[in-house]
Amino acid sequence: MTQGQAAPHVIHGPLGIDTQMGGVTVEHDGAGHFTFSLDAIREVGLASLADVVSHDIVHVAGLVSHRVQLVRGGQVNFAFNQAGQVVELSGIRAKIEMTSEHRLSIRALDARGVS
Repeated sequence: MTQGQAAPHVIHGPLGIDTQMGGVTVEHDGAGHFTFSLDAIREVGLASLADVVSHDIVHVAGLVSHRVQLVRGGQVNFAFNQAGQVVELSGIRAKIEMTSEHRLSIRALDARGVS
């Protein structure tokens, strides 16, 4: 963590967070389920092209769907509609960070499970 960065939050029970960025809400039900509501995403990108094994793009029914295979077994799927809104975002063994400018950055986790 660099100077000026906020410390990460550790969540131990039922919780709802509305972040300082605005447009982002994180809810935890106390049973291990999280819900992330991202009202405004301006851009989705990769932190490092070296993390990418493959990238498939499919255009169907007004959606553009991306499947990104990452090193060490990671995968991220996301889809945009014709208005540019993200309608699907899922992943495994990946870290997805959101900047204060509402840009999502995707990176693979290392062998220890951290990015």
